[in-house]
Amino acid sequence: MEISISKFSPWEGSLNIVMNEEEKVVTYNGSVTDFECDRFAFLVCSAVSGWPNELVNHDILDGTTYRITINSERGKREFVYKNQFPEDFYRIIYVIKEVEKSVKKEQPEPTDKDIQDIIDGLFSF
Repeated sequence: MEISISKFSPWEGSLNIVMNEEEKVVTYNGSVTDFECDRFAFLVCSAVSGWPNELVNHDILDGTTYRITINSERGKREFVYKNQFPEDFYRIIYVIKEVEKSVKKEQPEPTDKDIQDIIDGLFSF
């Protein structure tokens, strides 16, 4: 099974979350996360259950689009929302925020010296 959540917004940028069950990995904008595949699949599939495949508000032109795709051995389902969202869309926003928090840190935590160097740089006029 593969599940993806994609968002495009000219104001907020874009994001792409992909769960690949075969590889046992969830990625956030290409970065590997610690998020469990089974939990991701459950949260996304239970959120979209009963949702319409598409909602579009043509009166709003900011361009915010979400696309949720579920590919499994049983077939493919795609949900597209452009400036209009199901009433409980907050469930997908919750998943996005949880996955975002689980991105593996590739950089070490800054040291006190790193922080002091940044502060010093801010006040060196």
